Amino acid sequence: MTTTLKLAGVGLAAAIASTATMSGAAQVEGPGFNCRYAKLPVEVAICDSSYLSSLDRRMSRTYFRVMNSQYVKYEDPAFGRQIKRDHRRWISRRNACGYDEACIARRYENYIPELRAHLHYNSA
Repeated sequence: MTTTLKLAGVGLAAAIASTATMSGAAQVEGPGFNCRYAKLPVEVAICDSSYLSSLDRRMSRTYFRVMNSQYVKYEDPAFGRQIKRDHRRWISRRNACGYDEACIARRYENYIPELRAHLHYNSA
């Protein structure tokens, strides 16, 4: 009986590990936010598009690199607050695109280089 339970436990552990691996792979393909909670038209459009999802991941990584940079955290926190305000305004403009994928893509394609410029500016 104990052997059966041990084997069942091993099978369960393998199933959990497999599920975790699959959900991890799916998460890598999605945007920088959890699509399970997507409610706005723009969020649904991003979740439905691999291109928009990749843009969102890229933007998210860049934004957090800027916000966690030594310059923003320690040398000029006021600059960080300005970036947050600009980011909120950008989100409002992006959200105004609704389901329009071309509009959403343009918002990301224009904003990501702006964020990257902050990284180069702060490292100089």
